[in-house]
Amino acid sequence: MSTVLVWGLQCTLDLSLAAGGRVSAIANGFLEERLFPRFEKELIEIKEGGLSRDYAFRLDDAEGDDPADMERASEYLALAGTLRRQVHIGGNPAVSALRARLLREDGLGQGAWPRSLYGGVLPRTVAEHVEGSIDPILREIFLSDMAKRIDERPQTMAIESASHKLIIDWGRGRTLEPLMDDGTFSSFLDAYESEREARPDDRMVLALSVPHPVHLRAQLIREIRDRFGREITLAIGTSSFRRQGGRIDFDGAQNVYDTILQHADIVSMNELELGDLHTAIVGGGQYSDASLAFKIKELDLDAITVCHSGDGAILHLGSRPHELIRNEEFARNPFEFAQDALRFCVDGAAYCIDSRPTVGRRATEAMVRAYSNSVQIRNEHRFESTFRLPDEHLPAGVITVRSPSVTRPLSQLTGVGAMFDGMLFSVLLRD
Repeated sequence: MSTVLVWGLQCTLDLSLAAGGRVSAIANGFLEERLFPRFEKELIEIKEGGLSRDYAFRLDDAEGDDPADMERASEYLALAGTLRRQVHIGGNPAVSALRARLLREDGLGQGAWPRSLYGGVLPRTVAEHVEGSIDPILREIFLSDMAKRIDERPQTMAIESASHKLIIDWGRGRTLEPLMDDGTFSSFLDAYESEREARPDDRMVLALSVPHPVHLRAQLIREIRDRFGREITLAIGTSSFRRQGGRIDFDGAQNVYDTILQHADIVSMNELELGDLHTAIVGGGQYSDASLAFKIKELDLDAITVCHSGDGAILHLGSRPHELIRNEEFARNPFEFAQDALRFCVDGAAYCIDSRPTVGRRATEAMVRAYSNSVQIRNEHRFESTFRLPDEHLPAGVITVRSPSVTRPLSQLTGVGAMFDGMLFSVLLRD
């Protein structure tokens, strides 16, 4: 018996650029070229103050945005020169799927790792990239019967400073509509059913980022649970609960909590998402100064819930970890297994930043564990300021790991959260 992890439901072909101290000049160039006019205010902020926080420009032709601005911006950045550029398959599910699959390559006890496949919308640009690649792993992951091809070209551009990023996203081809037929997802879920029937002794796990649009996500989760019940494990990686401009989308957070998170078996989020979700759900719109270590428990989810940041991570075991974690090591020593799993993910994410992309982001289990054993300094004080209040005891069931100190990052930040999820769901569900 083994585990099959199916990652869905969207992917893109993306461009990442390490801009360093040139972010302000790039924003000024976009303004001079009259690119992304709906986000002029934000571009002026970046021009004047750099990337003091993360920004996200979600382009939508219904809002008057011109998709050609993406191509013009790419041409402008190419002419700017000396920026470290990387073209790769993006979208959180795709990044997680690739990271999870690569752990198996020459890893320790690799037969126990889940098998990773992509299932969902497969845009033409990604399909062509995979088919033109000499990497057999890409074909193994993305050219499955669970990937539905569509004739769209979604793209994300990530422009990074040392600590923050500007994400510019053209999203057509990343939503749920192409997966529907006659108003339901039944024909799409048939592919999952076929995979499950072909491997009757295997456990099926559906790992999703929060799907869009809002009005279809509840239907999708309901159809999954109605059809498969608890025979399919549902793992969720959340995304930002903030609107353009930085305000919390309280209605959106409540919708995600009600329609997705309460039906999930494993949930992963970053520190900002946890804080915003707690404000929306527990605080009823009012911020609480409780620590994140207590907020993760106060969400009152049955799921195993993890919050990660650049300073470390915390894990709450939820109400039924024994039903989800089948590894014999967990049965013998639940705390030791859970803490080792969390440390593996925290250190694996740090390794992604602490080394070149071709090394850290493709690291096997053996490479991550070797890196973990070599760590000499961890972010003790930063962890405490992020996750705990001074002299505060940890609530019952919460496990913590401090991250390695990375003083000279060699890789982009974009996608590290998705890589963390790829490792997390894999190591927790490893047989």
